[in-house]
Amino acid sequence: MDFSDFLNLKLLKKDQKVYPTVGGILLAPQKVMSEFEYAGIKAARFKGNDMDEFIDNKEFRGPLYDQVNMAMNFAKQYIAKNGKIMELQRIDQYEIPLPAIRDNAVVHRDYSLKGSDIKFAIFDDRIEITSPGALPKSIEIDDIIAG
Repeated sequence: MDFSDFLNLKLLKKDQKVYPTVGGILLAPQKVMSEFEYAGIKAARFKGNDMDEFIDNKEFRGPLYDQVNMAMNFAKQYIAKNGKIMELQRIDQYEIPLPAIRDNAVVHRDYSLKGSDIKFAIFDDRIEITSPGALPKSIEIDDIIAG
């Protein structure tokens, strides 16, 4: 990537001087991200359907792409996967689509809110994602339910 790519992707902003945007900082090495130390993911796999006992828990820090990769690897360990033979090939599919987890946890997080990590909890009967922020003003929960 060259300088213009960073500007086009809005990872850098140029006014009188050049400086990184929030997105640029979130993709930078950990030492650059110190201002966003709260921007991490806490993941846990709980035993049963409540938070009384956990089987595994991890915290993911660093550049956002590393956090996403680590969280997706965590999810792959604990989310059921099935396979189906179609013609000569087996097609594996997770019980819950991994892109849905990624998008709901990371993409929709409001990184301007300080002091709160993304929480990713896997239970026997569900997954809960707590991602700081609120819905955009133009979207209602009924709109989401309706598709």
